Amino acid sequence: VEGCGLTALDLSAKQEKVETLPNAHQLPITCLEYNPSRPCSVLTSSLDLTSKQWDTRKLQLPVKVIKHEAIPLKSSINPCHEELMLFAYDEGMYGLRHSSDKRVTINDEHECHVAGIEWSGGSSWAYASVGLAG
Repeated sequence: VEGCGLTALDLSAKQEKVETLPNAHQLPITCLEYNPSRPCSVLTSSLDLTSKQWDTRKLQLPVKVIKHEAIPLKSSINPCHEELMLFAYDEGMYGLRHSSDKRVTINDEHECHVAGIEWSGGSSWAYASVGLAG
């Protein structure tokens, strides 16, 4: 990730394969999340209020575009249910979304920035968030 661009490097091929998409987003990318369930799938989020799912084997167009109402700063894909994603937004909000672009829930429990979001290792439906203020 560099600015608005995305580069995929395939080390498993006999010859190194590099694919670059210089304008993956209109504004700088804030995070990149690897999908543990699908090795060739990544999720990027950007200051342009979108998150995009990509197939790293063909970066020409995103597989899915999710529009947000706030800036997505961090993301996490559920390792058991890949259609569920967590997003941490600016201003202390975080949310759970379904890949069908349905917002399941938005929480604004934190006084300021959300420092981290993560899925539970024990339950596929549990998650936690940590704000800078605690």
